[in-house]
Amino acid sequence: MSLPIFRAVASTLLLYLINLPLYLYSPLFYPPLFSLGAASYHVAFFGLYTLWGWVFLASSLLISALVGPALGALLAYIGGFFLALALGNGTRRLLSLLLYLVLYVLLTNVLVLVSLFMPYLVEREDVPDPAHAPLYFFYYWALHWVFGRLIKPGLISAARLRVMAIALLRGFGRGK
Repeated sequence: MSLPIFRAVASTLLLYLINLPLYLYSPLFYPPLFSLGAASYHVAFFGLYTLWGWVFLASSLLISALVGPALGALLAYIGGFFLALALGNGTRRLLSLLLYLVLYVLLTNVLVLVSLFMPYLVEREDVPDPAHAPLYFFYYWALHWVFGRLIKPGLISAARLRVMAIALLRGFGRGK
């Protein structure tokens, strides 16, 4: 079996493990859990390549608890795209971001369309349904396969993330 299949299985399992608190507790009663749901799809993919995926998850939970759930969920959602930008090397950085964005939108829409015709075991929209595990496997297999072929991701270091953050801040007119 090939590496994308193993990574897709690991990503699918991670998705359900990360969302386990959402199965046990409703985000309506524990609002910081909204950021967990927002970050889980990104972390299940990027968490296999870098520890920084997990740092974004932890920081979004912390910001959700201390500042507000909306800000934590926003950080969790945008943090995944920032990691996609950092996953590429050299000239492939922009390709990495665009590819992740296109695949994220395309595969998510396919996932939603196909899931309409599948049974539901959980009657909540804020958690991935266990009956849809094959769809999530396909979702992550496609991401890992395409990224493995076109981007060939390496490990993301703290120095590379720092350089990327400074470049982004300069683009917004801040930073030195």
